[in-house]
Amino acid sequence: MSKFQEDFVNDQGIEFETNSRKFLLREPLGDEIDSIIDQCIKIEEVDGVTSVKEDLVKRTRLLMQAVVVDAPYEKDGKPFRQLTKDEQYNILNRLKIGIRGPLRNKVLELSGMKKGDDASKKSKRS
Repeated sequence: MSKFQEDFVNDQGIEFETNSRKFLLREPLGDEIDSIIDQCIKIEEVDGVTSVKEDLVKRTRLLMQAVVVDAPYEKDGKPFRQLTKDEQYNILNRLKIGIRGPLRNKVLELSGMKKGDDASKKSKRS
């Protein structure tokens, strides 16, 4: 298996730095990505026309919660790692765009999705 080790998700975590801030990220597993996609896709039928709508804001939130393991921030004296996923996201969501933008882009890259991708193409259903 070591010959093709690069084909598998990195369990050790990935350090990512932007604006002198270090983050620890992890690559999401396939079933995590599928679950996130399923939570963000809605198929609607109106007057016989079927359309697929994706909630990109929700997708980004769920991906950030799944991928960002540690950050150089705390809340009420508790380090980032010890916060709930919602508390962690609330901190990440309040970051200035110069930090949050590159972090979000790295999260999307690690998850195999880029901003504006049609996630339904990546779903098991396709």
